[in-house]
Amino acid sequence: MAGVADERLRRLERQAQSGDLEAGAQLLRERLRLGEVTPLGLRVAAFVGHPAARAAAPEVAAAPEGGEAWAAALWAFGRDLGVRAAVALGRALLPWFEEQLPGDRRGRRAVEAAEAWLACPCETCRVAARLASEDAAELEATAVDLALADGAVFAATVLSLAALVAGELRDAHAPLHLARALVEAETALAEAGRAPGSARAIATAALLGWALPGAAPPELGAVE
Repeated sequence: MAGVADERLRRLERQAQSGDLEAGAQLLRERLRLGEVTPLGLRVAAFVGHPAARAAAPEVAAAPEGGEAWAAALWAFGRDLGVRAAVALGRALLPWFEEQLPGDRRGRRAVEAAEAWLACPCETCRVAARLASEDAAELEATAVDLALADGAVFAATVLSLAALVAGELRDAHAPLHLARALVEAETALAEAGRAPGSARAIATAALLGWALPGAAPPELGAVE
């Protein structure tokens, strides 16, 4: 029986890869039954617009278009998902920013502090993320003082916000930090040569990578 089930999964995978939406939805339902996808993961994938996930979970409302509404709706799925989105934006901008300000590791420490909170969402890690965010917040003034490109200034803000989303104690404020990170990242990415909508695409790819491991499109790379 296991062989028959395996063959059915392979058939569904082939059909899904060829663009068969219903096969893709059936495949996700099977992965959910096998424990390879969680119920929350399926709902998040549907929320951010994965076609097969939307077909498998049509009851999930699609993500709003506006940044603040998007961040607030995502936050309803759990704080860690908002942090993952913010970290993805910070990671995408970090190499490019460090080229503008070589040797300064405050932005890197901020992103790493947010990642540490994801690994261990305890009070100690939250406070560490908050402190790293405050340290990185000074990067914006540094970028201005050094007359760096405007995009570098916005990138500095995103790096600080990535940690602030993890470190913010007030749940009502944290989604607003994520929404601001999306706006600031979009401006920085535009200056770095990325197409419009890149910030949202980077956040979405990171969320899909978490929600549907092995089934999501590759995460957009860092800015070069």
